Amino acid sequence: MMRTLLGFQNLRCALSVATVAALALSAGVAPARAQGATAAPPQTGPAPQGLVLRLSMEAAVDMAMQANLGLQADRLNLDAADRRITQARAAFLPFADLSLSRTNSQSQPVANPDGTQLVSSSIRFTGQTQVRHLLPWYGTAYSVSWGGTRRSTSGRATFNPQLDSFVSLNFSQPLWQGLRIDGQRANLETSQRNRVIADLQLEQRIVLLDTQVRFAYLTLISAIEQNKVANENMRVAEESLRQARARVEVGVAPEIEIIENEAQVETQRVSVISTEASIQDAKDALRRLILDPNRPDYWTVDLEPSDAPTLSEPQVDVEAAVATALASRLDLQQQRRNIEILDLSVRAVDDSTKPSVDLNLSLQASAFGGTQFLTPEETTRISFGSVLGDTFGFAYPTWTVGFSVGVPIGQTSARAQLAQQRIAQRQEALALREAELTVIEQVRGAAREVENSYRRVRAVQASLAATQRQLDAEQRRFEVGLSTTFQLQQRQRDLFNARAQEVSATIAHQQALIRFARVQKIN
Repeated sequence: MMRTLLGFQNLRCALSVATVAALALSAGVAPARAQGATAAPPQTGPAPQGLVLRLSMEAAVDMAMQANLGLQADRLNLDAADRRITQARAAFLPFADLSLSRTNSQSQPVANPDGTQLVSSSIRFTGQTQVRHLLPWYGTAYSVSWGGTRRSTSGRATFNPQLDSFVSLNFSQPLWQGLRIDGQRANLETSQRNRVIADLQLEQRIVLLDTQVRFAYLTLISAIEQNKVANENMRVAEESLRQARARVEVGVAPEIEIIENEAQVETQRVSVISTEASIQDAKDALRRLILDPNRPDYWTVDLEPSDAPTLSEPQVDVEAAVATALASRLDLQQQRRNIEILDLSVRAVDDSTKPSVDLNLSLQASAFGGTQFLTPEETTRISFGSVLGDTFGFAYPTWTVGFSVGVPIGQTSARAQLAQQRIAQRQEALALREAELTVIEQVRGAAREVENSYRRVRAVQASLAATQRQLDAEQRRFEVGLSTTFQLQQRQRDLFNARAQEVSATIAHQQALIRFARVQKIN
């Protein structure tokens, strides 16, 4: 028995030394309110494991916007969407190609009347270039081609070598199918709307991250406050144990009272250990959201909230909040963009079921020259420059104007696809309406939660005031000998628990305000 008493006395001494050290430590460092993340000044106590960051809630949110890995990954989606737009626009860029060739040919020998054989061979060099361009308006397309040939032969020929050149301009304009939309334009508009959707998804991620950080910050504050209450209850339980031992030593109380108080101390010790673990869990959750994992002290830096739970009477305008949510809710905007993409697809499929009527215009010009044999002894030469001049001057033009008509026969597959997509349109319209009703319900529910949580805080505050009055009355009864130490300490525990309930209710009210702001932007 004596060994047990000595053990508990040593434990009380250790706790007293720890309490004095904590008070000295808190007295040595002034808790200056930080607007951002600041390092705590040097302390005279045991060296901390890492840097201490005192953070306000807004500073924690700002850090998360810069360092959160999930947000960085979502920003890459914007780059991917930009690349898809560039890829879709590539269909409307001019395309040029060039071809060069050389052809050697030798004819079969032909017998002459004089008994000789005629063998002819020729060499031909050909070059051609073409530019094709599909315009992003009305399905208009054009192409420009130019080419030239030099041909020489060992046989008889009027021109040897002969130089040829030609230029061709072609224009095509759809008048029905493909006039207002086609696959390339639908693809470009779809990629542009997907870029808007990527922006909306990033905004949703930002709002969600903002909410997660604020909730994690409040969770850490709640864990710290619960730990304070657990330590206060531990202190009261230890004081009760000390007084019980004193009463047993003088013979005014049975030994069972010591055992009961020892059990109460161990119960409170479990509560302290549990709340300390909750603090570390809350710090790790906040750490993951706001810190860059590449920093060397990622796991050792200590996070300390500088904001305290506050309470202000909420001013909730439900109708204005509903109107704001219906107009600017990000998930509704994304759903509307998806409906626009579906509308584009319906228009493209509907266009493919129409007859094609195309206007085709063509202008061509060609010329030739080289060394001309007028007689076996007389020749004349037409230079390649003159040939090009005649070609590009359209000295010998050829015009072609025509229409091409294509009428789909049956089109069973396209029409079936069109019917399916029109059904999908109606389904999406109904889904949007249902989503709007869900948004209204969420906003109204969040508004009620704000009001109810505020009323709960007021009720808890009234309960706290009553508990304080009970403690004051118990203190007066104890001073005149009408109450016991156990009853007084029980009132003290009730007051600590009531204060913890006030903090919890205030934090719950702040969380309700955060949720009310969030449901006006995202789900």
